[in-house]
Amino acid sequence: MAQTVVQISGHIIDSLILPKVLDLIISLRAEFEILDIQIGHRFELQRLLFHLLGQRAMLSDFRKDIVQQIRT
Repeated sequence: MAQTVVQISGHIIDSLILPKVLDLIISLRAEFEILDIQIGHRFELQRLLFHLLGQRAMLSDFRKDIVQQIRT
């Protein structure tokens, strides 16, 4: 199965990035699996690693769209 791995680091909890990313992926009806999530007392220790699954995950425009929306 095709997949694209995405890693997000930094203030993923207090800035609400974690729920924003998950809501975005679900709203795009993308398949995903969380590979790793680290939550620490220091922001630089916080990390979310997931991969998008399926044929859509391999489409360059789809990946760019998700990354662009995550950044905004």
